Parts: sequence; C-alpha cells; structure tokens
Amino acid sequence: MSLTIQVFANTDKGRKYENNEDSVFAFVRPEELGTAMAFIIVADGIGGHSAGEVASDLVIETMRATLEHVLETDEQEATQPITLEHIATDDDPFLDYLEKKLVGAIQAANSTIFDYAQSHPDNAGNLGSTVTCAIIWNATAVIANVGDSRTYLLREGDLERITTDHSYVAELVARGAVDESAFFTHPQRNVITRALGHQSEVSVDTYRQVLQEGDRLLCCSDGLWEMITNPKELAALLAEDSSLEDISVTLIEAANNYGGKDNIGVSIAQIS
Repeated sequence: MSLTIQVFANTDKGRKYENNEDSVFAFVRPEELGTAMAFIIVADGIGGHSAGEVASDLVIETMRATLEHVLETDEQEATQPITLEHIATDDDPFLDYLEKKLVGAIQAANSTIFDYAQSHPDNAGNLGSTVTCAIIWNATAVIANVGDSRTYLLREGDLERITTDHSYVAELVARGAVDESAFFTHPQRNVITRALGHQSEVSVDTYRQVLQEGDRLLCCSDGLWEMITNPKELAALLAEDSSLEDISVTLIEAANNYGGKDNIGVSIAQIS
C-alpha cells in the first residue's frame, strides 16, 4: 500500500483574541523515512487567558518532544523495519506501540502542567488543558483525548464524532437525562470532568480508526463545534474541494460568524 497524508493546523490566534488558549500542531514524516505517518493535535487551555495559553503550549511542546523519536524514526535504519507492503490490522503490535507512546506523551504533558502549577502558584490559576490528537500510520489512526476537544471523521460527505467528551453534559447525555442539544444549551455545558494538569495522574481515552482514500480527520476545540452546531454544515465545510489551509480558515471564520465565543483551534489530516 502506498498512500499520502496531508495535514494542516490553524487557530484564530492574533485575529480575535489577544491571548489564545488553543495550541495546534500538524506533522507529516518525510516519505523517504518509511511508511506514511502523521500527527495532528489540538490543545485547549483552561484557567484564564494567560494560564490557559501556557497550559496548551506546554501540551504541544511536551508531546512533540516525547513523540519526536516515534515520528521521525528512519525505518530503513530501524531494527525491525516496516515496509510499505505492511498492512495494519486492528491488533497490529505496532499500533499497540503507537497507542502506548501516544498515551505516554499525554501523561507526560499532564505531569508538565501539574508541576508547573505547583511551582507557579501565584499565576497558574486553575491551570489545565484539554487535548485531542491522532497518530496516523499506514491508513490507521490511533486517536486519544482528554476533555471536550473532539476528533471527527469525514467520509464521503458524512461526519462522525469519534471521541467522547469528558464533561458534565456528556455524562447527562450518556445517562439519557438530556438529549444532545444540551451540548449547546445547558447552563453547565462548559464544566469539564477531566483535564490535563488538574491531578498528578490522568486517564486517557483511546480509539482506532481504519482510514480510506479521501477520508479527512478533524481535531478541534469546543470553540469550533459549539459554534457550528449543525453537523451537516460542519461536514459540508470540512468537505470543501480546497486546500486544507483554506478549509481551516473557512471553519474558523464560520465559527466566528456564529459568535466566536471562545478560542478556535483546528488540525486536519487527509488521506490520499
């Protein structure tokens, strides 16, 4: 199998907010190093503008450093190289390895934020961050999240939310106490039940998604999905026949046109 992964990440930093609590990153491993691999991430800081921006930046910096060896390894020089003909299955040991590394990177980011808050008690505030991210390898995505930033899959025009929010409203929806409209209307919809940096340890949810040609993955903060409430509209914007950069701008502008009540971060990957 030979495939190409395109990625792009964007925020509304400098456009609407002086301080932006969202940090984003997108990376594709150079094709000469081996099987197609990419990494996309969105971190949404909490705890006030300055503290939130610190927290989200710490997530990106820590995870990039922790995953650098995984993402940039030259398979031709690896002890057990993986060829382009290697077809991943859901129980593939390399996917287990990637999942372990991804969870470890998130836990490292959690420790970094927690330690920062302990050593900066005067300006850390309620320092924390959400995160949603994906490592794509050989047409399979290993996805992880903490908090209410989300990862979506767009396939042939249909949008599917892959991740589950860690929020008070999500718990109400899961129990059947309210319907999904509560994500946009409930007075406590912004109450997060799990975030990076609030405790010394954090539980991370993981998912796996086999990808097809033409699929797009979207990682985004709640500043996007809380504004574009109609999933069909979000799907149509994400499906536009444009560059990923242009699509990211269109998504951010649409969210701002609906009120832009929060910072917006998006990171997109496309399988070709």
